[in-house]
Amino acid sequence: MKINIQSVESGIFEIVDVAGNIILQSVIRNPHSAIPINYLSPGIYIYKFADKKGGIARGKIIIQ
Repeated sequence: MKINIQSVESGIFEIVDVAGNIILQSVIRNPHSAIPINYLSPGIYIYKFADKKGGIARGKIIIQ
């Protein structure tokens, strides 16, 4: 399982658990990147992508 990221800007991608612990932090340089998430334990996670122009995208990942 993976998350596909499509962005015109490079930036930082993070996955955080519900306790606020950073599970993954990765610099994205390629506008078509894939982040593997098959190692995540079942639960709810929040992702955030922040590009270098200040744009931010957030969402929820639910692993069953």
